[in-house]
Amino acid sequence: MSHPYLLLKSFSVAIHTARFNCYRASIGKIRRTLYHRFYPVLLVNPNGNCYSIRFREPRKIIQLPLDPMTLSDEERRERLSQRKGVKQKMDQQDTIDDSFNSDRYNFLWKLTPEK
Repeated sequence: MSHPYLLLKSFSVAIHTARFNCYRASIGKIRRTLYHRFYPVLLVNPNGNCYSIRFREPRKIIQLPLDPMTLSDEERRERLSQRKGVKQKMDQQDTIDDSFNSDRYNFLWKLTPEK
């Protein structure tokens, strides 16, 4: 027969349960099979709230887009016009170069006599 203290000690280890509470995430490590590199990033909501998150790309700030359904019709039209932009007309004027002289290129199409 084994010693009762050793039996009690082995039994207490077997029934130990992990306590999952609010302090576990701040004290314990992140348990993952693959440890990817994450960078601290500031996430900005459209209403101005800021959160610090971990992101897979090294960025300083990520700003979430504004929901167009929450805007009034006038603000929505204004934002769409800003997004489309103003197209400028291109005034192209054909400039004809009158200083072309074909005699300068005669050597290109003259055949040299074969020997």
